[in-house]
Amino acid sequence: MLRKSTAILWLIALFAVAQCLEEEETHRFCNDLSCAPRERLLEVIREMQEDKMQSPYRGAHPNAFIEFEHTSKNKNPLKVSQLDDAAVNTTCSICNMDPPPCLNGGTCQADPNHPFTKYRNTTCGINTDCSVRNHQIICQCKPGYLGNPRLGCKAQTIRTCADGDPHFKSFDGLYYDYQGTCPFIYSEPCTSLEAPFNYYSVKAKSELAGTGAHVSYIREVEVEFYTLRIHVDGNKRTVYVNGIKTCVPYYWPSKSNPRISVKYNSGTFFIQNDQNVLVTYDWTGRLCLQVPNIPQFQGNDTLCGIAGNINKNKADDVKFKNGTVLPLANPNARQPTKDNGIIFNKAEDTWITDDFLKLRNASCINGEQLFNNSDCVNIDRVFSTNSVYFRTLLKR
Repeated sequence: MLRKSTAILWLIALFAVAQCLEEEETHRFCNDLSCAPRERLLEVIREMQEDKMQSPYRGAHPNAFIEFEHTSKNKNPLKVSQLDDAAVNTTCSICNMDPPPCLNGGTCQADPNHPFTKYRNTTCGINTDCSVRNHQIICQCKPGYLGNPRLGCKAQTIRTCADGDPHFKSFDGLYYDYQGTCPFIYSEPCTSLEAPFNYYSVKAKSELAGTGAHVSYIREVEVEFYTLRIHVDGNKRTVYVNGIKTCVPYYWPSKSNPRISVKYNSGTFFIQNDQNVLVTYDWTGRLCLQVPNIPQFQGNDTLCGIAGNINKNKADDVKFKNGTVLPLANPNARQPTKDNGIIFNKAEDTWITDDFLKLRNASCINGEQLFNNSDCVNIDRVFSTNSVYFRTLLKR
């Protein structure tokens, strides 16, 4: 009887095993691993290892982990249709799904646990333009700057200045004096600049140092960038933008992204555009213009005005507005000399302009007139109690 009962139990066990094996094939009713085959157990072990070792820095196509996402108990599963939509629809970002499967907001971050991995530097140096082409970062120096764009670029500039009563120095290094009090073109492109540079213009106006004086100082400066004209009145230290009195600092079109900036610091105005053209003007009457020293600004007929051109030849820096160059016997000497004073001032006077904001109704004197009268003694100065002439008469 005992043997018969044992046999019956074995039959029941074999039937149960057969039933479970059949259910394993359908994957519908076997909810635990008590009757799983060896292959299934190995698969579960592999999934658990992947779950443990899975790193957020192993970027992969989302579909690669669909099976894993559905079988893992430690992750919130995503619908297959969601992942398929993200893979097919290029306007759909998988990082915007709920719950988001992207780690670190979808950005690439270095894995401290894998120091042997190489990571590309994704930043450019200062004074550079950054763009992406074919999934590669491209760094280029901004116009007017040179250097290694990955490390940073330095400005390559050249400048011209007017200082004193006023003593000028051209871009190429010619020293000269021009005392006229009419508004004149200091520097601007003869026609236009090569792309990507835009037109600019710098004009100035001087005033005599005093009654009967034959020397003058720059008292007004006007700068044109893009569609704006910035006019600085040195006497009152005020700024006008397109004829309207304006407070500084001033930024156009916005402070966060300025193409033009006007600032004032320690007695000096700084007027600059986003192409490295800078004008400085201070309370002493010192005016300087700095431009990029690159091919777009260089050449015999690229820049015009009494500041001259940029071609490393100061002998051709005195030019009539019609393009005629005034020959200089000695370009290393300060101009004008005793021999060319009249013709020198005639040439510079051709740059006089009426296209200038008129703040005061006063007549002006051109350079030739002042030069012709420079040897005359003004009668008011003769009888001034502070004049050398008056003190000389008292001693007699």
